[in-house]
Amino acid sequence: MSKLHIEKIKSELENSKWIIRTDLSTNEFLNIWEISRPNGDGDCLLKINFSIFGNGKYGDLIGNETMDNANGCSIIGHSEIDIYFGKYSGQFQKDLFDFISKLNKLK
Repeated sequence: MSKLHIEKIKSELENSKWIIRTDLSTNEFLNIWEISRPNGDGDCLLKINFSIFGNGKYGDLIGNETMDNANGCSIIGHSEIDIYFGKYSGQFQKDLFDFISKLNKLK
């Protein structure tokens, strides 16, 4: 389920002129992405923290998790900007719009 969510977040970030500075081409587990504006403004370097649901009992992390285990994300230092990866539906689309809108208001 999360793969679609993450692909949509990546697409919306890029459509909103954010640059993902973290190398996503690796097969590594990356639960933090660095993003910035195209002008490289140091004041606009932000980190997105993806929360992970583990593969162990009761969702405990056991070390073999991937980004497909992500169940939401938030902006480090701006906890009011977050999104939960519920059903990939109209509600997620609305929540994603709100997430990107709040992110775009940051200077």
